[in-house]
Amino acid sequence: MKPGDSFTNPITGMRVTVLQTTTETDGRAVAVEYRLRPHSGREFTLAHRHRIYVERFEIIAGQAAYACDDEERSAAAGETVVIPLNTTHIHPWNIGDEELVVRHTTEAIRPDRETLDAALLGAETLFGLAHEGKVDANGRANPLQMAVLFNALLPNSYLPNVSLPVQRVLFAALAGLGRLLGYRLTYERFAMRTDTVAPFAS
Repeated sequence: MKPGDSFTNPITGMRVTVLQTTTETDGRAVAVEYRLRPHSGREFTLAHRHRIYVERFEIIAGQAAYACDDEERSAAAGETVVIPLNTTHIHPWNIGDEELVVRHTTEAIRPDRETLDAALLGAETLFGLAHEGKVDANGRANPLQMAVLFNALLPNSYLPNVSLPVQRVLFAALAGLGRLLGYRLTYERFAMRTDTVAPFAS
């Protein structure tokens, strides 16, 4: 995966373009641009926290809502949303009548190439599965596939309201079962290509 690669989700309509990878940032950050069609995206991400990442969402165009510390807020074009460490949040979604364009940067307080790469690969996998009709209306795969993807993000990204040790044990077990059944973080058939029109088309 490299800057300029772009992939789409035919189920949700979301489009992501890679701007920076860990290769360009010495393992400290990744950045993407994502686009959401009008009035969509609320269910794309679950509430979660990051132990070592600060996230920035620059609203390039459109009207967004987002959740921070269990409070729903709004942001418009020209504004930047910053999510501090260990803060429960949901990524911005589109509440307007026009396309929402967001530059999303995840920056680690120390290099974390493995987990940041896993986040990009997990998105690639979900979008690829969407092209195969293997996700629900919110773009999520079956629970065991999701466990494999989420386990790769622990412990630096985690769910609120459940202790981190419990999550590590639970998701390790579910991901282990998922891998036994053939689920993976990434699949060769979804490897990023330069075809930005339909990168996962057969």
